Amino acid sequence: MKSFVINNCSVYINKKFVKKSFYIQNGILKQLQNKPIIKDNVETIDCKGLIAIPGLIDIHTHLRQPGFEYKETIKTGTQAAAAGGYTTICSMPNLNPPTDSVKNIKSLISMIKKDALINVYPYASITKGRKEDTQIVDMRQMSKYCFAFSNDGCGIKTAQEMKKAMIEAKKNKKAIVAHAEDLTLIPKGASVHDGVNVKKYKLIGIPSSSEYEQVRRDVKLAIQTKCQYHVCHVSTKETIDIIKKAQRLNKKITCEAAPHHILLNENDVVKNVGKFKMNPPLRSKQDQQALIKGIKTGVIQVIATDHAPHSSKEKNTTIDKAAFGITGLDYAFPLLYTKLVKAKVITLNKLIELMSINPSKLFNLPSNELKINKPVNLLIFDPLKKEKIDSKKFFSKGKSTPFEGINCVGWPKITICNGKIIYKNRRIYG
Repeated sequence: MKSFVINNCSVYINKKFVKKSFYIQNGILKQLQNKPIIKDNVETIDCKGLIAIPGLIDIHTHLRQPGFEYKETIKTGTQAAAAGGYTTICSMPNLNPPTDSVKNIKSLISMIKKDALINVYPYASITKGRKEDTQIVDMRQMSKYCFAFSNDGCGIKTAQEMKKAMIEAKKNKKAIVAHAEDLTLIPKGASVHDGVNVKKYKLIGIPSSSEYEQVRRDVKLAIQTKCQYHVCHVSTKETIDIIKKAQRLNKKITCEAAPHHILLNENDVVKNVGKFKMNPPLRSKQDQQALIKGIKTGVIQVIATDHAPHSSKEKNTTIDKAAFGITGLDYAFPLLYTKLVKAKVITLNKLIELMSINPSKLFNLPSNELKINKPVNLLIFDPLKKEKIDSKKFFSKGKSTPFEGINCVGWPKITICNGKIIYKNRRIYG
């Protein structure tokens, strides 16, 4: 493995930013000092004016392979992640076949080892076939191979089924990561929040209760079973209130928010086009404000992209006909850095916690903070250079985003994964 030196970089160490130079030898941090490092016959990169932070961790990503390679592959998805500053992602189980057996998840792991550019941890599904009213997977065996258990894309229908899953997951020291959605509360063909856009575009609405009522049910079960329970892509103010109260009784109850729910609301849907369709939908301004408050107060500990790529055909249509989901890996960090940090909504330290430190701590993943004699996983970004979000430049196959054309700063310049430069100046290496 190639060795190299990074000089004159502002580096995040122990919650502070200090000017440092460091030497990486065979993937391992061997030297860290205040003055520039000079090494003969070693590549040296001057990072003056740039900022280095722990590599990002996304615990909610859809890589689509196997089964839906026309939407995304492990290769293209991890390239997009590398370009976005991610060094670890966790891939959801809605695949064909789904990761509901040891055979299927081992097959997926083989694909990951072959094609992934960064660290990828796969989820296992909670139920066979990710279907409601089917048996729970063999969690004892699956726990040897999976990151956590999730049926992302659909909720668990009955309380009895969820309680059983929680008991088994706790026995095997794994989390239940829940897509909270009660389909019995959602009218057929619903595609947007049950709010202003129902009348405006003559669409069918998804009520907030379809999310928060299932969360209300689940947190009671998580308190009873003492299971680690994490809620995906929270979107309603009621959900935040329920989780806040539940966390007092079980600190292992956590949740994440996606960039699109943090930064947008139903009023930002300016046209009846597929790029505005995601699940959960963009909610009210009050819901959006509750999410931002939840981030500030610590109820929401993680920002995860819910990167959900689809083909152009599936997205380039009206909202009612489009597939649910948008992309996020290529641009999430500069977007959030611009809209939250530069706008002084939160600090850069807080954003680092949400996108790297907390995911690592909550799910016992390897830390990406710089430490001597440890592998190096870093995002080095430019805090000043302005560039528009341009889907034509995405490494992801998915090009659909409501953030198209927005000017951002904080774009990744270099991504280092396991001590290797995998992305630099718009080029992928490896």
